[in-house]
Amino acid sequence: MVRMIEKIPNLVGRSVERYTILSVLGSGAFGIVYRAVDNSSAEGKQFALKCLARSPQGSQYERAVAREWSIQSQLCGHSNIITLHRFFELRDFVFFVFDFCEGGDLYSAITETHIYQGKDKLIKRAFLQLLDAVEHCHRQGIAHRDLKPENVLCSSDGSKLYLTDFGLASRRLLSSEHGVGSAFYMSPECIGREIKLATFANHSSDVWSLGVILCNMVTGRCPWRSAVTDDECFSSYLHNSKFLLETLPISKELCTLFGRVFTLNPFCRIGLPQFRAAVEKMDRFSMTAEELGSSTDWCKAAAAAYAREVLPERIDDPDFVIEEQDIGEALSSNNSIMGRTHPDGIHVFASPEDEGVRVRRPKRKQQKPVDFTPRAVQKPLSEDSTPSSAPQSDGPITPETHAVDDVDVDIFTESLSHLAIPPPRLIGKGPTLEDDIPKYHGPSRARILRNAVQILKA
Repeated sequence: MVRMIEKIPNLVGRSVERYTILSVLGSGAFGIVYRAVDNSSAEGKQFALKCLARSPQGSQYERAVAREWSIQSQLCGHSNIITLHRFFELRDFVFFVFDFCEGGDLYSAITETHIYQGKDKLIKRAFLQLLDAVEHCHRQGIAHRDLKPENVLCSSDGSKLYLTDFGLASRRLLSSEHGVGSAFYMSPECIGREIKLATFANHSSDVWSLGVILCNMVTGRCPWRSAVTDDECFSSYLHNSKFLLETLPISKELCTLFGRVFTLNPFCRIGLPQFRAAVEKMDRFSMTAEELGSSTDWCKAAAAAYAREVLPERIDDPDFVIEEQDIGEALSSNNSIMGRTHPDGIHVFASPEDEGVRVRRPKRKQQKPVDFTPRAVQKPLSEDSTPSSAPQSDGPITPETHAVDDVDVDIFTESLSHLAIPPPRLIGKGPTLEDDIPKYHGPSRARILRNAVQILKA
């Protein structure tokens, strides 16, 4: 089957209506975004042209394009949502004309230029704008459903953010479409692998994604690969509320806020107004130099990687060795520290492609890892399914590949606060290496999830 993007020729250097295509800004499974100049403009104003291949009239893909146009037109009046100027069809293609942002996307700002590294005031200013943009969407009855740094554009200095790409957006309050979006940013209920709800709230799932983006901006890393219990970082977080504070150079205030955002029970998750109020009150997102000096080696390694610096020669643990060459190679490569890991290294950032900072494992007595997988609840994804719209996947999950099956039903009203996972009693100093996960002596993880699923289905 021919992918939609393969139907689009290279338009660089060509004229399309009154626009001259200058370069490629980005591409996805279904289209290409070009930088173009408007020849009718005296000052030669530049725009971003999103080119999509036309599909047969009445097809699902055509309806999806029409829905994106309708939603984008409804929302673009907000100052932090990218402006859509016009939409036109030409031969076998359709074009969206957007404002051009000099700063590129938020992903590049975080991973390449490190605009936000150590700049708490800039992070607050920018992230509040993103919260405002998403809240505007929700007030208009629209959930984005694919919030990630690649879908946020920014000014050259990072002080202004603009939400974009509403290809997966939905006007449904509740959805039965699981696995829509990008794996790193999906909420557990959206993944639908262990928390299996017939329908889940799209707006609450957007809040989870925003929490991961904030973690990206502050640390340059994602907290885990995927919010499932066989992800070691996510399991450690569920069993230890301070796991993120012990592995990432974040402030205690931010760790507390993440606890309200990354709540397993979507009905107890913080709302956007409360999210915004908490961010406004926060003075610091990152650890101070003194706090970092007394923090764990994981935090020091994460801070060093994001700051493009080598850690101090003296490290408290003599068995813990970070190779300067590995840091240099990782940071000089084109690979993002928000997307790589080394097979011999600790995995704080939790992304399957990161070359990252390699940390030699000390030779110490092996402990049998704790198996957190709830066997009675978990059901593996089928081979032909994918939970991600990231570049390493076959493309975004859209109505073209997965039929839309959203339904309108009443909001759940039953309180599920009693499902909160009790703090476990940990043996040792907490998680330090992947093969040294501390023993968990709390209630069975499988039992907790089974009870949650039974109550949510009741």
